[in-house]
Amino acid sequence: MRPSLRIQTFLSSALLAAVLGLTANLATTKSAEARPSTQQFTCPALKQFINQRGAVVMDTKNNRVYKRFVKNRSFCELVQGTARFTVPTQSGTCRVKICRDINPGGGG
Repeated sequence: MRPSLRIQTFLSSALLAAVLGLTANLATTKSAEARPSTQQFTCPALKQFINQRGAVVMDTKNNRVYKRFVKNRSFCELVQGTARFTVPTQSGTCRVKICRDINPGGGG
């Protein structure tokens, strides 16, 4: 095999490996970005979904606004408590829990 043919074969193989690696990376990134939407659930089903998982990040508005919803305070940081947060669902609005920092001073 001539040296120029070896280089061409090597470059072709390297290009193919790079394309395959990029394709696999994009597929993984896309699936990691896919989040369930609160609008795919009724309110009772949404609460059940959150309670089964303990904590879940979900889309609340057309794949642009994500929030982390929790079952209870045990899924928050030590310096956080829970607060109610209203989200859209198939059956109207629904109040679920999110983590919020606790304000020990009581003021802003």
